[in-house]
Amino acid sequence: MPLYKYAGNWAMGKLERWVFGLPMTDLHSGYLVYGRRALAEIPFSRLSESFDFDIEVIARRARADSLSAKRPSRPDTPTRSPTSIP
Repeated sequence: MPLYKYAGNWAMGKLERWVFGLPMTDLHSGYLVYGRRALAEIPFSRLSESFDFDIEVIARRARADSLSAKRPSRPDTPTRSPTSIP
């Protein structure tokens, strides 16, 4: 991955953690866990259908003060795909 993507992700994450006051390390990993009650309280019909949908959900949950725990995730992706040629 190019350096500018690492730097951009780091800067965006730092800004989002500061704005929302969240102790999470990666808000865009795609592996966020919500409880049943938290999901029931999200007004999905009022959220956008664009790429920023995830941050809207995070912002609403942070505002409702229901993002209090983090579960670690570990990517289990191989360094090479099975079809790659060395």
